[in-house]
Amino acid sequence: VTLNLLKSDVGVNKTITVSLNKNAVKNSVSSFVNNYNNLIEKINTVDNFDKTNKKASILFGDATLRTLERQLRNTVISTVKGLSGNNSLAALG
Repeated sequence: VTLNLLKSDVGVNKTITVSLNKNAVKNSVSSFVNNYNNLIEKINTVDNFDKTNKKASILFGDATLRTLERQLRNTVISTVKGLSGNNSLAALG
């Protein structure tokens, strides 16, 4: 939250209300989940071996790609210290 105070009214009280926008949170989590799943699907497409045709995709077995995927998965399942309940991205969706 950022407040930009443009003027002061001495002796006048102002009320500021901050609330949770559940729809925005839900939409953000849903968008993240969809984008994450799409990325994992693309990774699986380029890191694949077709047993029937005995043909490897372009990045099959690539160490950098596997490291990226592992780091993404670890980020999603890692817990946030100090939070209880839904304390990881995986717990949210």
